[in-house]
Amino acid sequence: MTRTPELLAPAGNMEALFAAVANGADAVYLAGQRFGARASAGNFSMNELKEALEHCHFHGVKTYLTLNTLLFDKELEDALEQAHLAYQLGIDAIIIQDKGLITPLRRELPELKLHASTQMTVHNTAQALWFQEMGFERVILTRELELSEITRINEETDIGLEVFVHGALCFCYSGQCLMSSFIGDRSGNRGRCAQPCRREYQLHPKIGLIAHKLSMKDLQLAQYLTELSQAGVASMKIEGRMRSPGYVGVVVRTYRRLLDELAIGRPVELSNKESHDLLQVFNREFTPGYSLDKSGKDVVNTQRPDNRGVELGKVVKFNNSPKRISVKLVVPLRLGDGVEFTTAVGDSFGFSIGVLFRGREKLESAEPGETVEIPIRQEVEVGSNARKTFDARLNNDIKRALKGTCSDIEVSIRGVLSPNSDLELSASDDDGHIAELREGPLVQVAKKSPLDRNKVIQMLQSSGGTGFTVTHVDLTMDGNCFMPVSELKKARRDVLIELKSMRIAGHARPQRSVDWKLGSPADITSEASPRKPLLTVSTESLDGVKPLIAERADWIYFPLFHADAKSAIKLAKGSNPSIALELPVITLDHQLDRAVDILDGLIENGLSPDALRVGNIGALRRLEPHFDGQIFASSGLNLQNSVAMNLAAKSFSRFQVSLELDRDELLKLNGPLELEVQVQGAVQVMLTRQEFFEVHKLNPTVNPCLEDRTGAMFPVRPGMNGGMRIFNSRDLCLLDYLEELKAFDCFHLNLALNRPKDAATTLAIYRDALNWVMDGKELDLSGKTYLKSFSKQGITAGHYNRPVL
Repeated sequence: MTRTPELLAPAGNMEALFAAVANGADAVYLAGQRFGARASAGNFSMNELKEALEHCHFHGVKTYLTLNTLLFDKELEDALEQAHLAYQLGIDAIIIQDKGLITPLRRELPELKLHASTQMTVHNTAQALWFQEMGFERVILTRELELSEITRINEETDIGLEVFVHGALCFCYSGQCLMSSFIGDRSGNRGRCAQPCRREYQLHPKIGLIAHKLSMKDLQLAQYLTELSQAGVASMKIEGRMRSPGYVGVVVRTYRRLLDELAIGRPVELSNKESHDLLQVFNREFTPGYSLDKSGKDVVNTQRPDNRGVELGKVVKFNNSPKRISVKLVVPLRLGDGVEFTTAVGDSFGFSIGVLFRGREKLESAEPGETVEIPIRQEVEVGSNARKTFDARLNNDIKRALKGTCSDIEVSIRGVLSPNSDLELSASDDDGHIAELREGPLVQVAKKSPLDRNKVIQMLQSSGGTGFTVTHVDLTMDGNCFMPVSELKKARRDVLIELKSMRIAGHARPQRSVDWKLGSPADITSEASPRKPLLTVSTESLDGVKPLIAERADWIYFPLFHADAKSAIKLAKGSNPSIALELPVITLDHQLDRAVDILDGLIENGLSPDALRVGNIGALRRLEPHFDGQIFASSGLNLQNSVAMNLAAKSFSRFQVSLELDRDELLKLNGPLELEVQVQGAVQVMLTRQEFFEVHKLNPTVNPCLEDRTGAMFPVRPGMNGGMRIFNSRDLCLLDYLEELKAFDCFHLNLALNRPKDAATTLAIYRDALNWVMDGKELDLSGKTYLKSFSKQGITAGHYNRPVL
């Protein structure tokens, strides 16, 4: 029998947590004051976390702490200490992104359950198996996976799988977006995304209007819970730590009912009211995402990036004096509701309903089919659509539900009253907790009026606001008993308080000392490499390979999935450069199957590459048995601190460090093997399964770009195995800083977007500059003028001098 999946709810603050528990969540996820991937949420202090854990554990709800941001070396110990404190308070699991946390947590707190954040970009079976071997209880899969892909991961692993079923979607694969970081220094990998995907863009060459081309609709999989459960999903997650308690309550309540129906084998179907309520609390229009439609044609809302609410009705009349509009309603409207209108010039504006008319009559509410008048300051065209963006009654329903959060634990009470004996009371719950109380001698022989048995039972059935509902009383009582009712009530209250303490205390852990053994990251400049850095160059055209050979690249990175991969290897064989075939950061299971076939075919024909370069641990694990050479890691692994690099060194012989490291963080890294830093070229800021379908209308020789409101142009290219890549508007250029960086093992030039001639000249500039640096000569920066000439938007030092937030 398929197990009913866990319903996991967001809690950005205490009120949202209460809403999640009150409406049936099996678990909640929340963050502390730092490292929680939603820096703008309310989040929880340690005292609040303690309160939250007590509330959740009393009600049988699990609590997971999110420590899911990338960390610098200087932050690791603080993050680990937060995990340690949460562990001692009784946290049920911790959700992490940074691989630097894995080793110390597994060593010092082996009982602590770990969940791999969706920011880990887990999307293939071999990745999930690696996390399973590292002791993780669960992986949170990327939101782009289809049902068949989820099913395969489940069938070939024993690790728990968590998927998002409702809420906001990112345009880019989570964990792979650098756009907010590079255009505004606010890193999505560090919880401070500025949401550049919600802005307007124009596609060049100009096709269509300026629109929100990257703004995803909201995910809604309520009607597909049966299929997800059959695919092996263990936990169904609702997104929304930035959303209101009302949103949390409505969404949790809806999915709770559906999962309860699933558990007893009934059809999982949304009612009309539930569909309306989900739309009303927040939506950017709903989509099933990629789960059932890999084309992704229905995932973007180009018109609006914000809440759409529900249709209110049509504007049927506009009066100038007094300024009022008449709207024929299709849904109820009440005082306090929020509404939105569109003006004659296309602008939208909204407000809360403070007064409502039918002619001269003031109304408190109106029903569908009625026409009402609403005072308004701006002109709105007759025929325009009006929308209701906030439902006051729905919000009040949730607030009322919150008041009843502490009255849902069913208990039985057993009592023994016998004259001249101690009072005996016990309370037990369905989870096996039993609280016992024996006090006395309290029970006396009745001199006048003995206690009435029915009244004693009735009094014991009263839970007294302790958070319990007494469903059964087993009373043994001598008929001639007496004791003060106040003492009996106090005893009942005490035994229930003891039972509550037992439910909570079972999750707390004893104090224990830890030694994180992180050491101090050595300054890379103090242990200079005995040889000059290698120059590694990425190109994506066969025409680009020959000039790079002529200009003496040390390594050429070429796409494994490229039709000319075999030819590229033949060109490089017998020449000075070594060649590594590169896999995309996203390599789904069927794509890894294809990669194995390609690699086996090359090796059989004597065309084995000198190395492979991959962007996720799963690709390494899948290809390693088929390849005897070196395997490198690209920046897709998000290696941002020395501890993460020490872990990666067990698998890789070279790895590229994160592009979000500033000068100070870069120069403090102490990697055990070859460290590669990108010094020049294109920076991929988004990687997506989605495509711009307008691009298919373009001449294939035309390279499209996205233009934002500032005029910045972001190159767009297809992915090497589907999807799409978006690059920063300006090329990275660290030519000025080669002297400081010379202790790194490899300088990487990503020249995949450059013409072969420009790529060759760029390599020559860096080759000469590097020779000057290693010879102790003053660096000649005259080549920088040339580098600027073919980067139309200019060049940037990236985060080298601009730390990310």
